[in-house]
Amino acid sequence: MRLVLLFLVIPVALLGQDPLVKNYLTENNLKGNIKTIEYLNCEVPPDYESIDIDRNYHEFIAISNGNIVSRSVYDGLNNLRANWEYEYDEAGRKIGMAGVQFSRKGDISTCSIDYYEYGPSGYLNKQISPSCQEQYLGNFSEYHYNDIGIMILKVSINSAGESKLERNYIYDKTLNTIFQFGKDSRIKSIHKYNALGEKVESVIYSKGQLDWRWTCKYSKEGEPIKRTSFSANAPHANNKYGGIWKWEIFYDSQKKPIEAIGANNSGDVEMIRFVYEYDHIGNWVSRMKFVNGECMENLMRIIEYEK
Repeated sequence: MRLVLLFLVIPVALLGQDPLVKNYLTENNLKGNIKTIEYLNCEVPPDYESIDIDRNYHEFIAISNGNIVSRSVYDGLNNLRANWEYEYDEAGRKIGMAGVQFSRKGDISTCSIDYYEYGPSGYLNKQISPSCQEQYLGNFSEYHYNDIGIMILKVSINSAGESKLERNYIYDKTLNTIFQFGKDSRIKSIHKYNALGEKVESVIYSKGQLDWRWTCKYSKEGEPIKRTSFSANAPHANNKYGGIWKWEIFYDSQKKPIEAIGANNSGDVEMIRFVYEYDHIGNWVSRMKFVNGECMENLMRIIEYEK
């Protein structure tokens, strides 16, 4: 029984599950039986001299059984700039994805294909990414787990048979701390979780030196309410987002962030505020973002429900 209780509080991020396989509606706190979602990014602030066509002004998502089956992104001139298609098995796990991105002229700039294979325990065993462009090599990733389903090794090999990436994962006795190592045996990152599986700290190292640190505290409902971050590396270290930043986050009754107040060790202060409008079910259909009082984003969301 002790082992069972321990297993129940293992952070989801430590288990052998592909994070991309989560139900899209549940992950984004969306209500109702949704068929499609359309995002329209209106142009703000008003002092823009011209439309930046590389911004995602129009995004269309088709959903089936709670998961995305297709996603298309259009630029400011309504030209198709990217399209992805997804396939799932009967358990709702993603087993395939194909995507293509286009340049301003309409030429294919990049494309990607991914296949996912799962073992008898339901954990992701393999991710196969064949090349769909001659100038790029394909990639094959294999995941290894211990007896209770926690990932301990990830190996990626390109189509030329060369080892591209090898990551070892070691855990403390509580299973709430992950130590990730590279091929040179140096610690690459440390991730700590609380008993509820919520990430409370991440530390990233580069060539043995501290590169980035992030901490987070949560409310009783599980929302992040206080965050701190430290960046020692360029480009952030050389601008106002470098150094140490501390943020406090506030939510509305729909568990949506409505205000974030941040300050760094250099005296810079930033206030971000969100204003939402909701439909009859409780999903937001309009979101405006203000930074230090200036409207920087006006996003509309058109939701079509199954009849």
